[in-house]
Amino acid sequence: RLVVLAVGADYRRLPADGADRFEGRGLYYAATHIEALESEGKDVVVVGGGNSGGQAVVNLASHARRIYLVVRRPLAATMSSYLIDQIEDCGNVVEVLEGCEVKALHGAEELQGVTVARGDRSEQRLEVTGVFAMIGANPRTEGLTDLVGLDEKGFIVTGEDAQRHRRFAEDREGRDGQALLMETTRPGVFAIGDV
Repeated sequence: RLVVLAVGADYRRLPADGADRFEGRGLYYAATHIEALESEGKDVVVVGGGNSGGQAVVNLASHARRIYLVVRRPLAATMSSYLIDQIEDCGNVVEVLEGCEVKALHGAEELQGVTVARGDRSEQRLEVTGVFAMIGANPRTEGLTDLVGLDEKGFIVTGEDAQRHRRFAEDREGRDGQALLMETTRPGVFAIGDV
């Protein structure tokens, strides 16, 4: 009677020297409660100035000793103001490095540091044990365009977003009602996870 879509997304990989060596051993593409606990008392880097980067900083701030937020553009150009405010409320825990990008990851078996390159081509080495790359994802929705409503980036819309989608009335075949929290534009079809 119900279908649950959990097709996920492919995270954009960090384009830095040594990144492939440290995936899962210091380089992460999520910043959930589990990764936050792993960062307890440590210095870490968050890469990405979008809302996912801001949310990662907020999630990590109560655990990490120091967070370097590495972004190419000013936060106001890419991040919601409420997240910028929350980052500012973190005080000295967070240092924003604007106009920068992570160039290389270093270490033996585990991550021990990164090289950050500035726009003026100068470089800085940061001694950190974790890098959280929040630089976007591509949803795995190629075959779902005729089944459910998608947003402009290809992610499945659910709940209130599904109700506002242009396909909502069509997919519901004129039936009234609201979409449940994780329900798509089509009744009885739900979506969970990164998609």
